[in-house]
Amino acid sequence: MRQNCQFFLSSRGKNLDNGIFSHLQGEFGLGNERDDRVGTFSRGMLQKADLVRALSEEPEILFLDEPTSHLDPIGKVMVREFLKSRVDAGMTLLVTSHLLGEVEKLADQVCILDQGAVAWMGNLQGDLGGTDLESWFVEIVSGSQGGTQ
Repeated sequence: MRQNCQFFLSSRGKNLDNGIFSHLQGEFGLGNERDDRVGTFSRGMLQKADLVRALSEEPEILFLDEPTSHLDPIGKVMVREFLKSRVDAGMTLLVTSHLLGEVEKLADQVCILDQGAVAWMGNLQGDLGGTDLESWFVEIVSGSQGGTQ
């Protein structure tokens, strides 16, 4: 796994900081897999390894697609809490997902796209009128298509 992260960062002209790498491995429960080949990892471990690799660069802005996919419930909570702590520390996080329950647990601001166009953008805390995001999504998308769904 370490070699994989080194390769990724070197392709971007950067070096792997072993302290950051070790910290991230511990955070994601991959401390014993430091020298293992990622090709031997389960899908959940691969998801965590992808996060370690992306975060090892210490980005100011991080784009993630389905960051909790293939994770067990404990892994999902761990990843959400870790990402929230990074956001609280100043990192900007942009997530794409069709798992709207996960989005509700992770996001503050949401943008709903319908056929590539912004159908709605708002704050989860105040703009949904007390409904859940999935119901809101169905209402927005069905309404934008004349209720044909």
